[in-house]
Amino acid sequence: MTAINSKLDAITGLTMILTITWLTNKKYRLIIGLSFLGCIFPDLIDLFPAIINKQIGLSLPIIEKIFPWHLHNYSGSIYSDSCNNSTLNHILLLLTVSIVVWCRRTDAKLIFKSNI
Repeated sequence: MTAINSKLDAITGLTMILTITWLTNKKYRLIIGLSFLGCIFPDLIDLFPAIINKQIGLSLPIIEKIFPWHLHNYSGSIYSDSCNNSTLNHILLLLTVSIVVWCRRTDAKLIFKSNI
């Protein structure tokens, strides 16, 4: 299994975040936006400086990884293009979120109901 292109991954993720936040009922936009920010915060802290250095050629300082899923033991996709751990983590996350949303589907519908 090959790794996903990091530029495509970032663009797709940002597009999804902005679209879902925009489609959210105005009453819930702040909490949805902050939730998404919380989702990408670990990547911004651990990976952003190295990505910017690579893409733009800057020399931002690289600090030791803080979040465990970015450590070598838990994230093969960052270090060796082996996506097995990352794929398993994403599948488990998707399954968990799907179960929670299905169990709370009435509440989930309210989040995307029109303000009109």
